[in-house]
Amino acid sequence: MNLSEKSPPIKISCPTLSVPVIECARVGHKSCVGVELNYPLVIASRFSAWRKGFSNSANFVRGDIFKTDLSKYNTAILFGTESLVDHFAPKLNEMRTDSNLVLCRFPLRSDESGWELRHSEGVGCDQAWLYRRTGKQ
Repeated sequence: MNLSEKSPPIKISCPTLSVPVIECARVGHKSCVGVELNYPLVIASRFSAWRKGFSNSANFVRGDIFKTDLSKYNTAILFGTESLVDHFAPKLNEMRTDSNLVLCRFPLRSDESGWELRHSEGVGCDQAWLYRRTGKQ
């Protein structure tokens, strides 16, 4: 999956939050941050990044994604339930035009404005969708 024409492709599989965040760091994206409410998962993700040699470029913090300022990020990767995606849709309006959104397991509703589906890969619980913010509401 290519986040942009200039960036190298990344493999997005979604067994855990740490996988896509570490993958973004692996291909050279700077300041990759994973926000997770569950502290044991934060610790496990930090350990995974350290074990793979990306502890300096893949950071994991404990926090509530609904309270996170998404305007600071060029790409957001959301790993959650179908109901979380529906509740999260209004929060996505914080993201800048041309930002990327990768959703793991569940896509945006087809009537969600402001986002263009660019790519999809995988099957079932390992499926991911790449969207680009168009700015059109």
